[in-house]
Amino acid sequence: MDCFGRSHGLRLALRPARRCLFVKDPEVPSLQVELSKPAFAALVRDDDTGSRPVLVLETDTISPGIRELYRLHDIPFVDAEQSPKGAILRFDRSGLAAKFQADAEQVGRCAQTIVDWALDNTTTGTGRLLRSPAEALVYRALSSATEDLGLDLHHHVPFGYAAGYRPDLPRSIARHAVELLAVRSASSDPQCSVVLPVRVTDTAGGGHHREPEREQEVAEFVCFVSMPMAAYEFGEEGCSITYSLDGFEERTVSPQDECEMVTASRSLIEAACAHIGIAPAR
Repeated sequence: MDCFGRSHGLRLALRPARRCLFVKDPEVPSLQVELSKPAFAALVRDDDTGSRPVLVLETDTISPGIRELYRLHDIPFVDAEQSPKGAILRFDRSGLAAKFQADAEQVGRCAQTIVDWALDNTTTGTGRLLRSPAEALVYRALSSATEDLGLDLHHHVPFGYAAGYRPDLPRSIARHAVELLAVRSASSDPQCSVVLPVRVTDTAGGGHHREPEREQEVAEFVCFVSMPMAAYEFGEEGCSITYSLDGFEERTVSPQDECEMVTASRSLIEAACAHIGIAPAR
């Protein structure tokens, strides 16, 4: 994470569900479980309004089927593992495969070489991690609200990673992805502790891979365990913003009022930080 996260003009989106890396959710029944699980991270351009992955990072073992899907859609990916002396990095993109075995001092140089190859990427096979105009709007508001608070935002993270290990977490919702996740930046917290999961729905615009029953189960579980979570629901009356706990007054704001969206988002983040007992870095 440290080596790839240093790339200028790029940011790491941690733990995106693999199905969201594609333009359309792959309909391969035998791979649905793996597609619902997350990759370790995806690198995206800072200035890309759709947050399209330019490189996928994998640290867990992935099946030949997932590798073939990445190749079929021309999605550059790197398979990384630790070695006794440093790291082994296997880069793969349709027509090009390379293996790097580097000591700790050379890992950064190898990572930059891989990033340079991936950036030479004109493929249209990668999807958008911001999968709807509503998500993009909320992402901009939260980014403006958190830019001086030492927090980062990630996309479509399975709920099990947002909630952390809980023996009472139903398996039926563990892989249901939440649209956005605010975490503490790695520079201030190497564990990237979760601050606030955020659900985004648009009743008018629909959405990708909507599962209303799962969304309701997630909402019920969040309230049951007193866990911070926010919801932005877009409708004809505007954007309704709610929070699962005390400390934030529910409100409806105009999506066209950028300042109001940012102000409400900042109040959400501050309420979540106060609940979990952290003072966000400023």
